[in-house]
Amino acid sequence: MTSTASGEGPRTGRPTSMEAARLTDRLRRAAVDTFLEHGYDGTTMEAVAQAAGITKSTLYGRYADKRALFIAVGAWALTRHERHERVLEPLPDDLAAALTVIARAILARSVDPDLVRLNRMAIAEAHRFPEFAASTQAVSWSPRIQMIMDLLRRHHDAGAITIGDIELAAEQFFAMVGAMPAWLAAHGVHRTPEDEERHLRHAIDLFLNGLLIRRPPGHAATEPPQRVTGGAEDRPPAAPGESRHRTRTPPEPLARNRVGRSGLYVSRLGLRARPDCDERTAARLTHRYLDAGGTLIAAVDAVSEETCGRVLRGRRTDVVLSTRLAASGGDGANGRRHIRAACEASLRRLQTDHIDLYQVHLGTLDAPLEETMDALDGLVRAGKVLYLGASGTPAYRLMKALSLSDRRAGARFVSLHAPYGPTARGLEHEHLPLLEDEGLGLISENVSVTGTSSLNTGEPGAIAALRKGASDLGCSMAQLALAWQRTRSVASTLVDVQGLPDLEDALAAMSMEIPDELAARLESITRPTRREPRAYPDRT
Repeated sequence: MTSTASGEGPRTGRPTSMEAARLTDRLRRAAVDTFLEHGYDGTTMEAVAQAAGITKSTLYGRYADKRALFIAVGAWALTRHERHERVLEPLPDDLAAALTVIARAILARSVDPDLVRLNRMAIAEAHRFPEFAASTQAVSWSPRIQMIMDLLRRHHDAGAITIGDIELAAEQFFAMVGAMPAWLAAHGVHRTPEDEERHLRHAIDLFLNGLLIRRPPGHAATEPPQRVTGGAEDRPPAAPGESRHRTRTPPEPLARNRVGRSGLYVSRLGLRARPDCDERTAARLTHRYLDAGGTLIAAVDAVSEETCGRVLRGRRTDVVLSTRLAASGGDGANGRRHIRAACEASLRRLQTDHIDLYQVHLGTLDAPLEETMDALDGLVRAGKVLYLGASGTPAYRLMKALSLSDRRAGARFVSLHAPYGPTARGLEHEHLPLLEDEGLGLISENVSVTGTSSLNTGEPGAIAALRKGASDLGCSMAQLALAWQRTRSVASTLVDVQGLPDLEDALAAMSMEIPDELAARLESITRPTRREPRAYPDRT
């Protein structure tokens, strides 16, 4: 060793504790890397010693043989990753939020490249070293399962949920969020972060839907507990004069819907980014919405794009980000030059490298539709846009655009963004049948919990029926309209909110159920008048 009391010359003797620790760490790292690269059978003690820069006698002085070395350094490698992982606690008080934090930690560990290699080695050598496989389970699985058990037990003891077997439930949740990603990673298959997040959210939703939620104080003890589900058949009837959606505790995480037949999934409730909203309020609204399970955020102009770009820093992967093709400042609207420039500008303002859903208005065209669709297809092929959506488009023009895409084997629209609601059902004449036939999803924008939407337009009878129904349920007209849209083929409904109270009202509406009698009354009054086929003269 090379150290003296004065620090000016070499000395001999036993290494210091710091030097010994550095040597041990170097040896362990070298051994793990060698085993991972060559496998157990292909690794020799000589190779490990050479990789660590030590003599064979030093190595044999610490480990009797290769078997002892393998078991020791394998366990060390697993616990090293455990020590370096981010501490999860304290967890959020909300059960869904806490499970999300744990699930993301499980997912990150399941696909960690070093741990994937270690797990491959554990599987390959399990028949020879069952103790190594057991230690892998003890270090990788048991702490997380115990954390889930502690979380579920805490909520169970508080009276929020009822679980028959907490340990079994914890193991099931661990398997739901981590087993498939780990299996895929072990075989060299990796999902995109967006896809992993979608699977994770779906697993959490399924797990929560399987828990029994206890009723709040004040309800009859003979009534069965509520299940966290979306179906009316799973909920007990509301007490007289009580709004059914206000008896649910805790609130149900926002459900996901597939957009048509595409691979895009969005939350049932979408958030419209207001251009007149200050950044602080926008941040509070956005994070509350995302924490509630929302995914779809729609910018509408340059100002809202800039706000989204700043507010979504660090949470971009949680969001399905939508924006509109900006209007042209001159000639050539929807032409190739306009589309390319507008998309590049939106990407800069949003501070992202891609737009998840690009909404294109096809109400009026300055360029041929063929040029528009070719330019949009180019954005998709370049990876700057993932999915295309139509907006403000007559049914015949939407059909023509879809036909062009199909003939040219180009990217086609996956959604239509249009006003829709109990007082605005004009889409049911032509658009909705077209969407169903062509596999497109509807993203509606009819409900504003501030009361400034088309809820106040339409047939007087429809508005009066909506107002009366909302009064009977003890909710707002906007909440009833949102609940009504949940009964329709709507992928997501965009809401326009001014503050957190508005957003909370919208979130609460997503758990409402409309009584059958009221649903039938609304349907009979708001159903659009049937259009008779146009008569043509007989030319025979």
